[in-house]
Amino acid sequence: MSQYSFKNNEKLIQRLQAGDSECFQYIFNELVEPLTAFIYTYTQDEALTEDIVQHSFMKLWEKRTSLNPQAFLKTFLFTIAHNRFIDIYRKEKKQVYLTDTIYLETVLETEELNEENLKPRLEQIDKAIESLPKKCKEVFLLKRQHNLKNKEIAEYLGISIKTVEDHISRALRLIRKQVLIWLILILSGFFN
Repeated sequence: MSQYSFKNNEKLIQRLQAGDSECFQYIFNELVEPLTAFIYTYTQDEALTEDIVQHSFMKLWEKRTSLNPQAFLKTFLFTIAHNRFIDIYRKEKKQVYLTDTIYLETVLETEELNEENLKPRLEQIDKAIESLPKKCKEVFLLKRQHNLKNKEIAEYLGISIKTVEDHISRALRLIRKQVLIWLILILSGFFN
């Protein structure tokens, strides 16, 4: 029987903090498969999944000395992996706004799309998103940039699906309002 166990999470973290490589090996052996399965559900890409899992275990080892002994090790590791996925996905999907409903409802209706007027409009949409209240923005970005379902967002953030829906509705309303004001100013020649 192993001297390590997730049943005594605090002791496991203490041994990890002390640099116990056998403890780290135990954690790796126990969590590599579930973590891989978890991340693969998001990526659907074996190589990317492997990179994220490897990165997550490296981060766990790097941050071991600053771990809170009261924290749940499995939750901490899965959060590192999920955050890494979000960071990678955000970088790859930076232009997701082109097909977003905000863009379709506010920009395409006013004039033809060309490279000259696309950049300032995307910047304005980015500014509108950045100005959202913190939680509202977090929910909106998980939905729009990461294409997560409302249920997935609710589970990830520990909130109800109804709260997720409310945040998304509020975000869309606030963004539309800001972008619409900007478009009215543009069309009235305010920036010329």
